[in-house]
Amino acid sequence: MALITGGTSQALDELDAESKGLVSPRLIRALVYLAQGDLEKLKKAIALARTDWRDVLLQAEYSYPETVRVRDFDKTFHELGLLGKKQLSQN
Repeated sequence: MALITGGTSQALDELDAESKGLVSPRLIRALVYLAQGDLEKLKKAIALARTDWRDVLLQAEYSYPETVRVRDFDKTFHELGLLGKKQLSQN
């Protein structure tokens, strides 16, 4: 199972082009995490990022309602343990 499909890649490329290349790896990881493999969820997360990218990081990295940071997307999915050997072997 691929993490990034053609439609996903295109949506991320469009966001990157609109921001003139200022989309950080942290924001991309947060967007992919929020999408949960669903292109429509990704498009909604990208729309949110266009309004205020900090809201994307808040939703992806913090728990609600305590607002405690539970993930740090400055780290890769591997470093966070979100991609394991099982997922990798299925590719």
